[in-house]
Amino acid sequence: MLTFDNFADLLLRHRCFQSPSALHAMLTTYIACLPQLTPAQSVRMGAHFLSEDENPAQLAPVDVQTLESLHQQIDETLTGNELNFELLLPDEVTYSLPERVKALVVWLQVFERTLKTCDLANKKLSAELSEGLDTLRMVLAHADMKEIDAMDPEDEDNEKDYFALSDYARMVVMMLYTELHPQRPHLVMDEETASTPPSNYVPGSTSLH
Repeated sequence: MLTFDNFADLLLRHRCFQSPSALHAMLTTYIACLPQLTPAQSVRMGAHFLSEDENPAQLAPVDVQTLESLHQQIDETLTGNELNFELLLPDEVTYSLPERVKALVVWLQVFERTLKTCDLANKKLSAELSEGLDTLRMVLAHADMKEIDAMDPEDEDNEKDYFALSDYARMVVMMLYTELHPQRPHLVMDEETASTPPSNYVPGSTSLH
């Protein structure tokens, strides 16, 4: 299983100072929205993410393999029956809670930005999925990086809010994939999850308390 630090190393080698979560969010959104996105296409997108001038043919074999493995990991976890898709976020042992929350916000920002390029206007989405996407947009509207930096990393409520929000986003992504790939079993967000979005939305934020 590829980790946040695997991709931090990849980005650093290419002097790309974006978050690994951003790369994962971009590829996840395209895999969820576009029919039959290939690993080669993901490699090209990944190369462009590393640098606008990056030629995929000039990537080191290990970097190509890493990007192909990321594509495979996303695809397999979205298509599998285990429902084990996860957002690529920093681990709780190495990174502080504010660092993890900021990475989650970045993931959601790139997810929303990439969605806008996928032409979903003509797609008929379920009410549950539309509500889920709207909730995530509300999260971003109230995200304040300064408040996140100042949050209490030892506050258990903040930790619970972080996990609730990341899990909510995870479920929305899986619903998006299944609705846009009707040949797959249809995932339905359970009533409690659909009607009860994360209570605090952005951990550490005071704007929605």
